[in-house]
Amino acid sequence: MLNRKLDSLSDEVKAIYEKQRDKRAQVMELLTQTLLTMTTVTLEQIKLATATMQVITSDMDDLPRNGQLNIKNKVLEVTAALESLIDTIPKQSLTEVVTNTLAAVTQAMTAASIQTKRGTLSDMDKSAGSEFHYYDTDWESSREGFSDMSPAAAKKGLLVETNGIVQGSVSSEVSTDGFGAIQSLVRLLNQRQTSGSNPVRITTAQMSLSLNKSKPNDLSGVEVAVGRSKLQLPTNLCNLTLSGRNCSSDGSAISVAVIAMPTNPYSGIGTNKNPPIPTAAEILTINMLYSKGAEIPVPQTGSGNEFKFVLQKDQTFFELQYIDPDPKRPMPRIPDGVEVPGTAEGPFDKNRVMYQKLILHEFNMLGDDQSVNFQLKFLNFTPGPSNKCRQFLVVGRLWQAPSLMDPGESFDWWGMIPTSTAYCFRLARPDEPDPFTFFVSNEKFKIAKARVMRTAYDWDRKINTVKFGVRELEEEEWDRYTENRRPPVPYTYTKQQFTVKYNIRIYSSTCYSITPGQTSWNSNGCLVGSRTTILQTECMCSHLTSFAGGFIEAPNTIDWEYAFSNFDFTKNPTLFITEIMIAVFFIILFVWARRWDKKDVEKLGVSPLPDNDPEHKYLYELVVTTGLRRNAGTESKVYFALSGARNDSGVRALDDTKRRILQRGCTNRFLLAVEKPLGDLNFMRLWHDNSGKGSAASWYCDTIVAIDLQTRLRYHFVVNRWFAVEEDDGFIDRVLPVAGPEELQQFGYMFSTHTKKDLTDGHLWLSIMARPPESRFTRVERVACCLLLLFLTMVTACMFYQKEGPTKSTSTALNVGPFSLTPRMIFVGVITNVITFVPLFIVMELFRRSRLHTGHVNQLLSAIDKHFEGARSQKSWHVTCDLEDQQETAEGQRAPHTASTGVTNQEITTAMLELREFRTRKKMCQEQSAKPGKREETMKTNMLSKKARVFPPENLRPSLGGSGFSLG
Repeated sequence: MLNRKLDSLSDEVKAIYEKQRDKRAQVMELLTQTLLTMTTVTLEQIKLATATMQVITSDMDDLPRNGQLNIKNKVLEVTAALESLIDTIPKQSLTEVVTNTLAAVTQAMTAASIQTKRGTLSDMDKSAGSEFHYYDTDWESSREGFSDMSPAAAKKGLLVETNGIVQGSVSSEVSTDGFGAIQSLVRLLNQRQTSGSNPVRITTAQMSLSLNKSKPNDLSGVEVAVGRSKLQLPTNLCNLTLSGRNCSSDGSAISVAVIAMPTNPYSGIGTNKNPPIPTAAEILTINMLYSKGAEIPVPQTGSGNEFKFVLQKDQTFFELQYIDPDPKRPMPRIPDGVEVPGTAEGPFDKNRVMYQKLILHEFNMLGDDQSVNFQLKFLNFTPGPSNKCRQFLVVGRLWQAPSLMDPGESFDWWGMIPTSTAYCFRLARPDEPDPFTFFVSNEKFKIAKARVMRTAYDWDRKINTVKFGVRELEEEEWDRYTENRRPPVPYTYTKQQFTVKYNIRIYSSTCYSITPGQTSWNSNGCLVGSRTTILQTECMCSHLTSFAGGFIEAPNTIDWEYAFSNFDFTKNPTLFITEIMIAVFFIILFVWARRWDKKDVEKLGVSPLPDNDPEHKYLYELVVTTGLRRNAGTESKVYFALSGARNDSGVRALDDTKRRILQRGCTNRFLLAVEKPLGDLNFMRLWHDNSGKGSAASWYCDTIVAIDLQTRLRYHFVVNRWFAVEEDDGFIDRVLPVAGPEELQQFGYMFSTHTKKDLTDGHLWLSIMARPPESRFTRVERVACCLLLLFLTMVTACMFYQKEGPTKSTSTALNVGPFSLTPRMIFVGVITNVITFVPLFIVMELFRRSRLHTGHVNQLLSAIDKHFEGARSQKSWHVTCDLEDQQETAEGQRAPHTASTGVTNQEITTAMLELREFRTRKKMCQEQSAKPGKREETMKTNMLSKKARVFPPENLRPSLGGSGFSLG
C-alpha cells in the first residue's frame, strides 16, 4: 500500500511528496467544484458527469476533504436524476451510468477512509483551526499522549490526531450517504432486471456487485461469489422473505444484492476492544429486495437458518507459521509432579504430590466475543494407510490452567486432535473442518467469560488468557471424548509421556457487522464457523447488513509466575550460567567505567596559561583538540603565537601543572590573557620542542578554536596534521590560517568531525571506551544502557521466538539468493525494534539531558577568577645590570653558534627563550637606574613578553636526521 511505501522513505522525500500531493489535491478540489456546476437533466449530461466523476476519483490519495464531500453530493444528485428518468433509460445505458457512479462513490468513500490517518497538508491546516472536541479520560485507554514528546513532536501529533477526528466525521458522512446512494442505484438496477435472468455483475476498482433476481425457492441455498468472499443463502429463504406464501409464482420473485468492498470504509470506527479490523479488510454488504425494489427486512433468521459467508484474508496477509513450543527437547515431556504444601497427614509424612498430566500452552485474547483456533501439527506425519495413528486430548480453560486431576478446577472445553482417527489415514475434504484444529466458538467463549467474570476481578489481566492442556491418548481412549462425552476427572489413565513431537499455532477470529450510522462495529447475531482457518473467516449471521472479519495473533507470552516457581539451577544450568557470566562481566565493566569517569572529571576545566600576566585583562579561550590516531598525544612542550589585525600574543606555552594535557582524543581548554585586543585573528604559529620520549614526542593536532570572551567571536584553525619528524612531511612547526566558512563546510572536514562525534559520543558501545570527557552521558550510564539493550533484546527474542517458522516462497517475498524477506518478517522486526529501542532511547535521552555537576560556564568563570587573583606563581627578581649584561653577552654569543652545531630543537627553543628573558630583565634594570634614590623593587616578569614578537631567526633552521623542519 501507498502508506507502507511512504513510511520507508526519508523525511525529506516524504516532505517533497506531501507538497506535490497537496498541489494535486488543490487541483482536484477545483475540478470537483466545477463538477458541481454541471447539469444532470438529460441522459447524455448524466453520462458525462458520471464518467468525469469516475476519472477524478481514481487517484484516491489526492482527493481532498472538500472533494470527497463534493463527489458525494454530486452522486446524490445523479441518483435523484436517474430515479426521475428510470422509465426512459435503456438498460444498457443504465448499467453504464450506474457502473461509473458506483465507481465514483466507492472511491470517494475509500479516500475518506484512508485519509483519516494521513490527510493532505491543506486539510491538516484546516483541522488545526477546528475545535478539538475529544479528550480521552479513560486511564485504560491505549491512546498515546504527548507529555513525553518535544513541543514540535507533540504539536505534530496533536495535529494528526485532530485531523483524524475531523476527517473521521467526514468519512462517516460520506460512507453513510454513499451507502444510501449505492442502495438506491441497486434498486434502479433491480427494477430493470427480470426474474430468472442472468445475475448483474459489476466490478470497479473499489467494489464488486452481484444482483440476482429469482424466485425464493430457486435462490434457497445458492452460493454467491463476489470479490474475495463467498455467500451461501439460507435453505428456507421463502419463510424469511414471504412468510411462507406462494414462493413459486412469477410475482414472488425477490432479489439478493451482495456488495464487496476491498477497503474498509469504516476504518475510523472501533470494535469496542475486540480484535481490530484492518483497513485492507474486505467488507461484505447483503441486501434483499422485493420485485419492485423495496427492501425486505430480515431482523432475525433463527438458529440453523443463518446467512453463511466466508471472508478471505487480504493478499498482503502472511500466514502465521507453526512454532515448536519446546525446541530444546527432542520430544515433549509432561512435567514432574509438584508437592502440595500442607497435605502431609502426619508430622513425619511427606506432602502429597500433584501430577498435572498435561503440557500447557496459553494465548491472550482481546475482547469478549471471539473464537479461538488451537492447531497441532505432528512432525514427520502424513495421513496414509501405512502410518501409525496417534490422537491427542486437548482441554482448555479461560483465566486458570485446566486440570485433569482436580474436579474443582477442571476445564471449560475439550476435544481431540485429530477429531477422528480416520484422519490418520486420509485427508480431510475441502468442505470439512480441519481435523487437526481444536476450535472454540465465540459462543462458547462468551459462556466461559461470563463464568470467569462472576469470580475474577475485572482488573486482573489474565481474565482474557486462554490456557490449553495437551496429552497423548492411550489407544483404548481413541475417538471417545466427543462433544457429548467429557473426559473423566480425576483422570484415570496412566500414560505419562509423548511418542511424537508436535508444533502448535494459535489464533483468534471474530465476525463483525455494522449498519450505516452506527458508531462502532459489533458482533451481535454472528457466530464464527468451524471452517475458519488462518486464511479465511467463516461467519454465520442471522441478520442482514455490512459484515467484516477481525483477526489477531499474539506473540509468545512469558509466564513469569511459572518461571520463578521453577527457579532451579539443576533444571536449567545453561540459563543460570549465562546470566551469571553476564552479571560478572557487567559488574567488572561498571567498576572500570566508574574509574574512568573519575579520570574524565580530572580532565575537565579551563586551565589558565602559566605565563599569563595577572595585569592583562583581555581574555581568550583556546580549545585544543588532539586527534584519535595512534600515538596522537604528546609530552613535548607545545608553544604558539596568535597574530591578529591589531596585535599579537607573543610566544606562549600550552601547559598545565596539575594534569596531563594534549592526550589522544582529548579536548583541552586554556585561558589566554593579553594586554590589549588582538583584533581579528589572521593566523596562529604552532610548534613543539620534540622533548617527549619515544612516541610521546610527536603530536597529531585535530583542531584549535580561539574564542574572544569579550566579543564571543570564534576563530577556527583546521589542523588535521602531524607535528612529528617521523610522520607526514616531517615538520613540527606550522603556520595555521584562520579557517573560512568554505573550509569549515568542506566535505572532508565535516565528515571527519561528524564521524568522530558519532563514534565517540553517539555509538552506544564504542563510546564506552572513547566517551568525550565533557559529555553529560557518563561511562557508567552508557554501560547501564548497554545492559538494558541486551535484556530488552533477549525479552523480544523470547516473545517472537520461532514465530516465523520456515520461510515460504510467496509472491510478496523478496528473494535475494538463498535469503527471503517476507512482510511477516518485516512486521516482527518493526515490533521488536519498537519494544527494544523506544525505552532505550528514552533512557539515553534522559541521561543526555541530565544536569552537569560542573558546567563549562562555571569552569570558565573559575579560571577567570584565578587569573585575576594572581594565581600564577610570581617570582621576585633583585637584578643588577652588570650581571644581566654579562649573561646577555654570553647568551648572545651562544645563539648564532647553534646554527652550525646540529643542536636539538629543544636546545634551540630554550636558547631563544632565555635570550628573550634576559633582554626583558635588562630593560627593566635600565628603567630602575634612570630613577636615582628609588630602592630596588620586586618586579613581576613575564618570561615570554608579548611586546617583543619572538620568532626564531632564519638561521635557526637545522636539519635533524635528514628530515627537514622549520622553526621560522
